[in-house]
Amino acid sequence: MLNQATLDDLWNFEDPQASEARFRAAAADPAYDADERAELTTQLGRAIGLQGRFEEADALLDAGDGDEPTVAVRVLLERGRC
Repeated sequence: MLNQATLDDLWNFEDPQASEARFRAAAADPAYDADERAELTTQLGRAIGLQGRFEEADALLDAGDGDEPTVAVRVLLERGRC
């Protein structure tokens, strides 16, 4: 799973649009394994939700793979934030 420093480097809560772009790029990066990309996608959903695009964020979270426990928890957490 991702370490907090990696997530912190991708996040800028004052600029969710820039964070969205960074999370999209990271989620497409083959350097991350499938579980890490799924975790990145939960944060992409959060960035989209922070922009008020709740239906889009919810659909993205619906598509998330909930088999890995960390990802499953993040999906629930981000859905609650939306």
